[in-house]
Amino acid sequence: MSEPVLLLSLSGLPFIEDAIRTNILSKRWRSIDLDIFRLRCSNYYGMSLIGRWIHIAVMKNIKELDLICTPKEEEDVKMHHCLATSGSLKVLRLNLDGCGLILPNFMGFPALGVLDLTCVDLLKD
Repeated sequence: MSEPVLLLSLSGLPFIEDAIRTNILSKRWRSIDLDIFRLRCSNYYGMSLIGRWIHIAVMKNIKELDLICTPKEEEDVKMHHCLATSGSLKVLRLNLDGCGLILPNFMGFPALGVLDLTCVDLLKD
């Protein structure tokens, strides 16, 4: 099966967990290039789990992250240091439904060209 067909198969799955579980089945799928990671979820996943997915995507050198979510129990979102220091991330879009965003101490975003924050409260510390 060609890589475009594998990517199309994964992107058509209704839940991210299904794509992750399916990825475990084939070593060949682990080498697929991942340029864009889009995640849309609402009140179902905790930010620690979402953070792990983002960390995996960043380690795969994604170029674009598009995250729309309403964190469980309106918790503040702490941006992972790996995201802020990624040398491959060019586009970052965040919509956190009004929740707070805590930025790490960093001199970061070395490759970022587009930053789109929607419904995000930047917290001081």
